[in-house]
Amino acid sequence: MRTLRTFLGYENLRKNREAVYLTHKRIRDLLRQYPVLKASLEAYEAQRQTILEATGVSPIVVAHKDKAPSNPTARKAERLEELENRYRFTLQACQAIELALDGMDRETRKIIKLRYFEGMRVNEIARKLHYGRQTIERRLRRGEGIVYVMAQNFPEVARVLQADPPDSDEPYSLVSGRPS
Repeated sequence: MRTLRTFLGYENLRKNREAVYLTHKRIRDLLRQYPVLKASLEAYEAQRQTILEATGVSPIVVAHKDKAPSNPTARKAERLEELENRYRFTLQACQAIELALDGMDRETRKIIKLRYFEGMRVNEIARKLHYGRQTIERRLRRGEGIVYVMAQNFPEVARVLQADPPDSDEPYSLVSGRPS
């Protein structure tokens, strides 16, 4: 009986570690996608305006759309709703990252930007800033933790970070929620 309890405890610990690893991976993915997310905010707004002008109705009327798939206004309204959801997530993700960056000390912020926004490797950052590799890795983990805490304040971002992974082995896009 004791062996079974030990085994069950190990299984729970292993599952918990996998969940933590997956969450950290999604935080790193979110940080890597930040420049793209920031650039896509304007594109979403332009697409939204194009759909609203083509439909010729206000967003309030479009929100109460007709469910008939043959209705062109309903199709445009569905497209607008999808754009609104993506825009909301993108905006919240950018706000979470910007708040997290504001909450970091100057050196951690610089390391996060070099690693995730400029794509430098840990060794390259260590040489450039004259720090040890372990110091860089520790500051990266600290910065990722701050981003995770800030992301929990935004429901759309927190939902994506906690979601189950897709079944396929394809890379997962945090923006669309589908394999990229």
